[in-house]
Amino acid sequence: MLLILLALVCLTASFNSEAVADWYWDFIYKGKVRAAQELLKSDLRRTNGQLDRNPSWKPGDTISFKIYTENGEVPITGYVPRPVENGYVSNAQRGGHFVVYYRPLVPRQCVLEPSWSSAQSLMRKPKPSRVPGDGVSRYLSLWGKVLALILFFFGVTSVAKNTM
Repeated sequence: MLLILLALVCLTASFNSEAVADWYWDFIYKGKVRAAQELLKSDLRRTNGQLDRNPSWKPGDTISFKIYTENGEVPITGYVPRPVENGYVSNAQRGGHFVVYYRPLVPRQCVLEPSWSSAQSLMRKPKPSRVPGDGVSRYLSLWGKVLALILFFFGVTSVAKNTM
């Protein structure tokens, strides 16, 4: 009987896939906004850095660099760039500008320029509207109905076995 009830819940969710997709995208957006707010409120200071060049660097590899603080030069090793920072690091590997935002008390807690600027741009932009019929709503609609059918089938067979 529980399987039949779960089948009805899945079927209802699949018919309301647009609302479920809206909830999903709101959840993702609010998480990004919360992370951007925390980053911007964390009292980071801007400074230039000197990247230790590695011609064989590729996304996912660690980088090492030096930042210049009020207390002198601080070496940072083992930093793994975020996906938004990969293009920036590859440009810096070829001799481009390298800007780092660091926390004054703990300079090893730092982010690169693209993370800071993307957080600022996210806070300035209005909330984007979700495109109707996107992949999430189609996925929920199709697989919700398939899951409902499977659960309903197993629920009916288990009820039939129990009544015989």
